[in-house]
Amino acid sequence: MKTSIDKFGRVVVPKQMRQRHGLLPGTEIIVEDTDEAIVLKPIADQSGLVEKDGLMVFRGRAMGDLDAAMHGQRTDRLRTAGGIPG
Repeated sequence: MKTSIDKFGRVVVPKQMRQRHGLLPGTEIIVEDTDEAIVLKPIADQSGLVEKDGLMVFRGRAMGDLDAAMHGQRTDRLRTAGGIPG
């Protein structure tokens, strides 16, 4: 993907990349200078949760099988509420 550097030295990270990596305004990054490239890395110890409009929102990347986890949680809640025989 192509981008450019403005006259102030700023680089725009394309929206789909920011979303994929959970980069929000104010996210701190480390800039590494190697012989071959400039590498931008989000600081790892930042929380994956942020408050947005009064709600907690996960901004990181999910690990594991979300569909299976959600199905398991839903089944447990239904079983506890008496909606599914145990």
